[in-house]
Order: sequence, then C-alpha cells, then structure tokens
Amino acid sequence: MCLIITKFNKPKIAQEDIKCYKILFKSSVRPNLFYAPYQSFNYELGVTYHTNISVFYNCNTFGLSFFRYIFYNLFDKFLDVKGVNQGFHSFVNLKDAIKERNSDVDYKRLVIGECIIPKGAKYYKGAYSNYDGYVSNSIKINKIIC
Repeated sequence: MCLIITKFNKPKIAQEDIKCYKILFKSSVRPNLFYAPYQSFNYELGVTYHTNISVFYNCNTFGLSFFRYIFYNLFDKFLDVKGVNQGFHSFVNLKDAIKERNSDVDYKRLVIGECIIPKGAKYYKGAYSNYDGYVSNSIKINKIIC
C-alpha cells in the first residue's frame, strides 16, 4: 500500500488527536491482537506505536482510478509526485475503509479499527487508490468498530 502525495502535501504535525481507520486481520490466537494485511505488523488495542516515515519517487500508481492515473502521469513533473511507503497507513473516512475492506477476497477475516494519530505525531495526507488516507509515524488503535 502506497500513499500518493505531491509537492503540495507537506508533512504536518498533529495539533490534536486525529481520528482515522485501519484495516486489520484479527488474530485467531489472541482476542486483542491484530495485524496489518500488507506488512503483517502486530497491533494491540490501546497501545501507541511509533516508526519512521519514508518518502520516495516513482510510487506504483496501480489501483488508481483512470482519472487520477492520467492526472498523476501527465502532471508528474509539475506536481513532484511521490509515494509514502513506510509508516502507519490509515484511512481518513470510515466509509472508504469499509469499501476497501469489502473489495478484498479475504474480507470476512478483516476488521476495521478506529484509531488516532496522536497529537504531536508527524503525518502526511494523500490518496490511496480512490480514497483519502494518512501515513503517520505514530498510531493507536482504540477499538474495533466492524
């Protein structure tokens, strides 16, 4: 999963907790243990996690809608399109997280966590596929909502 950003998407510092949503697999062994579908990183409810964020050029635009794909390719040099790969990925909107989860062949095993990007965390806001998203250097999963 790669968050697409442009030169207009500068890194920000959260001035307050930011609510967001994350797609996770539920552990079959421990009820409060979850893991990320792409990187298999383990999460426990209520624990705040920290990592680094890495930004790079030439992010794979596979999965973008046709309009966004053309837009990003035509204006790549002007917009200085980059991808954010490393960091905690999350969705801005619950409805987008639900749509993305339900499009997965393994959707019955996936849950959506309501999370926060804690105050003081560094984050980017950009686009995944057809959805708005964040990548942050810190995240906390508060509860599973569906």
